[in-house]
Amino acid sequence: MEAYQKIPDDKREKIFEVTVREFADKGYERASTNQIVQEANISKGLLFHYFGNKKGLFLSTFHYCVTRVTAASVPPKEDLSADIFERLLQIGRMKWRLLQNHPLEYRFLLTAYAPVPEEVAIEIRQWQEKTWKVYQQLLWEGIDFSRFRQDMPRERVKELLVFCLEAVTDKWRQRLLAEPDLGMSMIENMLAEIEDLFEIWKHGIYQAPNEA
Repeated sequence: MEAYQKIPDDKREKIFEVTVREFADKGYERASTNQIVQEANISKGLLFHYFGNKKGLFLSTFHYCVTRVTAASVPPKEDLSADIFERLLQIGRMKWRLLQNHPLEYRFLLTAYAPVPEEVAIEIRQWQEKTWKVYQQLLWEGIDFSRFRQDMPRERVKELLVFCLEAVTDKWRQRLLAEPDLGMSMIENMLAEIEDLFEIWKHGIYQAPNEA
């Protein structure tokens, strides 16, 4: 993020667009910084001045891309549902609609989760862990817990739900990566399946109507 913020406004979007396309089309190892500087019309020295090296360019672009998508896919707090499952669907729908309208960013972000050198993969995992903690604050703030089962500790319920979400996310990420279009045509099916799963999870987490 910081590297992109240092770039003058008139150059930032062009460098970002070209870099995202190069990594999305070719993957991390085959992407060429020579091609990027040629298409972005900047010198290689200037590119490395901002990003240090290819790894720095990839990670900075990943952070910048995720931050932009996240900022645009989270509704205002006052519009978020107090029901945890409805809130998850709200955020999920907005995020996937946004990515459908920005296919390059979508492809790039999936590329970041495909096989990449371990030095890059480690930093992506570390960044995910850090941002997931922040995301959980948004996820749980203002949630109505009155429907939750009284015989299960609240923190245990939260841990269980997070564990299930991570498993479903990883499953779908692998399926999307295996598709020729990286699963762009499967997004509606994915959202429908997740919605069905939420209905099942509710039976284990929420009290029965006559108990509420």
